[in-house]
Amino acid sequence: MENANEKNMAKYRKQNQKLYKIYKMISWDLLFYYAISFLFLNQEKGLSTSQIIFADAFYPLFKLILQIPSTILIEKLGKRNSLILGNLSLVVYILIVMGLSSTLGYIIANIFCAIGYTIKGVAESNLLYDSIENSDHKRTIFSKIDGFGSSLYYYFDAITAISSGFLFVVNSYIPMTLCLSFNILAVILSFKFKEIPADSKTSVNEDGENPYKHLPFLKQINFYIKDLKQAFKFILRSNRLRALIIFNAIFVSFISLMITFRRSVLTELEVPNAYFGIIFAVYGLVAGFSSNSSSKIQKTLGNQTLSFLSIFYCTSVILAGLVAILTGLPAFLVYFFVLTLFTVHSIITGPYYTLIKQYLGSFSTSSMRTKITSANLLVESITRTLISFVVSYLTNSLSSCLTILILGILFIIILLFVLSYMKSRVGLKPEEYPESDIKFNELY
Repeated sequence: MENANEKNMAKYRKQNQKLYKIYKMISWDLLFYYAISFLFLNQEKGLSTSQIIFADAFYPLFKLILQIPSTILIEKLGKRNSLILGNLSLVVYILIVMGLSSTLGYIIANIFCAIGYTIKGVAESNLLYDSIENSDHKRTIFSKIDGFGSSLYYYFDAITAISSGFLFVVNSYIPMTLCLSFNILAVILSFKFKEIPADSKTSVNEDGENPYKHLPFLKQINFYIKDLKQAFKFILRSNRLRALIIFNAIFVSFISLMITFRRSVLTELEVPNAYFGIIFAVYGLVAGFSSNSSSKIQKTLGNQTLSFLSIFYCTSVILAGLVAILTGLPAFLVYFFVLTLFTVHSIITGPYYTLIKQYLGSFSTSSMRTKITSANLLVESITRTLISFVVSYLTNSLSSCLTILILGILFIIILLFVLSYMKSRVGLKPEEYPESDIKFNELY
């Protein structure tokens, strides 16, 4: 009987591994959507840039609120059932966006988007990890399968982004309907996964299992909060972590704002809607290629990496704003310079997200890295929400082109102060750090 059960588990693991590659290709993010999302909300639904940014500010806020309950829910439902729920939430999100008629509707939609991605962010990778036999090569196998699924997504996303722009011109609801269809397909594929029981012998810290999963819901929340408090105590003692988390919260907030403003600026410059898909497909591919160069960038720039990336990013925003508001320049020159400068954003954001994880995870134990990550996401979500609310008010009376110029100047000033604060706290040799910075020492 035990042998039969082991054979079934081995069969289910292989089935999950094969399915995961296709599943990730179509469900990692919303296909057919992002290239035309601003156009759909702005032109079809009549929301202004200010209203879109205001409603989008609720997304990180909802993710923040839902993070702990979602993690506990996954433990209660299982990873397979949680994937089904997460993908169903995204189906509801798209349906609400297609039918909304006000800013409130988009805010409500963002609740379901936050539920979907918060659940999927935890459940997907853990389901794959459970589906790989324990061995010395488990992490390598995980990386290969997950990486292959990611690469398939990037290629497919580029194709769908290009086509979505042309389809939007024919009928704005066609790419939205296709997006909805692929999300429904993701729900169907979720049903085909098999739940793999966690190995009781497996280390809790390594596989991210919740050691409190058998406790009542409220007690689990209490333990999670205690973990966060422990992380913040360590962060407050560590000058290095404190500086990194402040820097990341501000820079990521700026990056998230520019994702919306890039689309808004191109709309103000009257870039044809059909070209949006091509433009953002190129941006996605550039980000994918540049992310593979993160180690080379780190070796080349050393402890100036974060300074270079952030200042270069802000400078490109300022120049794009200047070019966009200049009168008298031929339209093709404005398009060329603005699109080139926006390409810089993709070149920078690709490796940045990899590098900041590396910096935050250095000099800490495996269990402490998880707590630091949670604390960093908490600070990042709060900062993004507050800044987005302020900027949404600012855009009520200013054009997007002028707004990005002002924001570029403000953020470069703020980041210069933060980088000055970081100078004596980040990028030092291990022996130069005080004990409070590397108490949980685990170099890798």
